[in-house]
Formats: sequence, structure tokens, C-alpha cells
Amino acid sequence: MIWKRKGDCFDIMSYIISYFLAFLITVSRAGELLVQHAPKSTTFSGENPLDTRNLHDVLIATLGFTASKGASWDGLVVSDPFHFAEAVVMVVRDAPLPPDAQGTVVPLRGALDEEAVWARVSRRVMERDSAGASKLLRIDLADGKWEALEDVLGSLDSASPPPLLAELSLNVTEDRQFVEQLMALQELAHKVRSGVSADGAPDVWWVQLPGLRPLADLHGRDSPATEEAEQLAAAAVRALQKSFVHAYHSRVLFGTLASAGDNLVRRSRSLMADDTVATTAEDDLNLSKDYDENYPVIFNILFWFNIAFFYSVIAVAVFIADMDPGRDSIIYRMTSNRMKKDN
Repeated sequence: MIWKRKGDCFDIMSYIISYFLAFLITVSRAGELLVQHAPKSTTFSGENPLDTRNLHDVLIATLGFTASKGASWDGLVVSDPFHFAEAVVMVVRDAPLPPDAQGTVVPLRGALDEEAVWARVSRRVMERDSAGASKLLRIDLADGKWEALEDVLGSLDSASPPPLLAELSLNVTEDRQFVEQLMALQELAHKVRSGVSADGAPDVWWVQLPGLRPLADLHGRDSPATEEAEQLAAAAVRALQKSFVHAYHSRVLFGTLASAGDNLVRRSRSLMADDTVATTAEDDLNLSKDYDENYPVIFNILFWFNIAFFYSVIAVAVFIADMDPGRDSIIYRMTSNRMKKDN
């Protein structure tokens, strides 16, 4: 009986430890980054988790930009510095990834504020692109107002709904909204394939798919309706991926940002707010003040002039100190009494 009690106690402790570890993993895990396509110059590894504070640095690193000071993550390897990606495409979903997701899954650590990540990435591209040729598009499939997108791709026609809806019903509000988002995603894939071409400027496409969580909350996480929605969403995202890979000749980073539970931070926006990317979460970015475009030129002129002047003064001082005060020297002529007598 004594050994049996010890065994029971050991089993109980093992269960407690396992549940505690599972709780820590769940709490510390903010979501996942699914890398579905990356250019040949970069390789992603999902072995080590990525801090969400460094997520924007990883995304802009695939474009050939320099990461921020102090940012480090060994899950990204750059093998070819001459063929970086020309575009970053992220699909943001408000639900965890399905178990059969295809690609490299990178676990994220920390609170995932996808809007702040978008603001940091787009701001870095705007600072680099002085000609304004980059496409910086944030597309909310639930919004339906895509003036900036239509300026690039033209008017978006309404696509037909999926032909087979075994579990979803268009009479249910959550189901209908999700199907409408899929229709917009299909039309976007069609427009990208026919109307987007690489022009050498870095582009950022940010596509939000917010209809999965309300649908899963209504039907249940493991319900047949949610499984059908996941299959339809995966097919639409794959079609979008193929369109971007074709448009940018495989030089594109295409991925999906997925939240783990309720850890996806979404900021509420006013209807009267300005729809610019630079105003989003600027107070949290620790940015420096803006400088004039001629600042580096003036700085280099003054810097090198001061260095040349400093060493010139030292050289003249050393030359005068080592000068021989002979009769041929200007020091001798200026200090000699004989010059005064001759005059």
C-alpha cells in the first residue's frame, strides 16, 4: 500500500507539472506565423519562437532592409543578398491555424498587435521609398471600402459564392459574412494575377480575414461548419498565394498571421479617423525626430572638414616646433636685432 500511494502521488505530481507546462506554453504563445512562400534567398525555421516585438524586423529583412538595433532571431537565414523579396504579403486571420496548415509554422511570443506590426513595416518602406512607387495596401475584407486598392487594381467585381456549401448557410449572418469575405478574397486573387507586376519597388500587402472567429464561436471550434469554413479559407488563401507568386516572379514573402485564442490585439478605429499608415501606434515605436533630406550631405561636409582642419593645425604646429632657427629661417629674421640696425 505504501508503494502504491507513492506511485499515485508521483502520477498526480506528473499530471500537475504537465498541466502547468501546458498552461505556461498557452500563456506565452501569442499566435503563429505561417510562412507559405519565401524567395530562394531566405530560409525560415520554426524551431525557435519569435518575439512579436521583432516581427516587423523579420518581415523587412526579407526585403533587404537593415533590422533595428538589438533585434535578433536565428530562425531566418539569408543565403543570397542580391535577390531579396520584392513584396511582403500577410493574411491576418482571427483564429488559430488548422492542424494541416502547409508551410513553416513559426510560434510567436508576446501580445500580437498586428496593426502595430503593419504600421512599423509600412513606415520603414515609406522612409526608404523616396519616389513613392511602393504599394502599401491594408485590406480589410469585412470593410468593403477599398478605394486605395481600386486605384491600383481597378474596380472589383463581385465574385460568385462557392458552389458547394454543405454546412454553411447564407441565411445565417456569420456564415454569410464569411462567404462574402471569401468572395472578395477570390476576386482579389484574380485581380492580382492580371493587374499586378513587379516594378523593383518594395510592396506590402496586408489582408485581414476577420470572419473565422465569429463563425467558430457560433457553430463551435470542432463543428462541421467550422471545418468547411477552414477548407474554403485555405483554398482561397492558396489561390491568392499563387497569384502573388506569379505576379512577383516568386520573389515574394507570403504568410499568414494567426492568433492563438483571444491574443490578437485589434484597435478600434473612428469613422472620422484619417486612413494613413503613419498615424498608427506611433507613440509606441520609439521613433526619432524627422531630419531634412540634405542632413547627411551637410553632416559629411562639416565632419570631414573639421577632421582635415584639425590635422592640418597639428601638422603646422609640429613643423614649426621642429624648425631650425637658422639664418634662413623666418624665425631668425623676425627676432634678429641685426634687421633693426640695418633699417
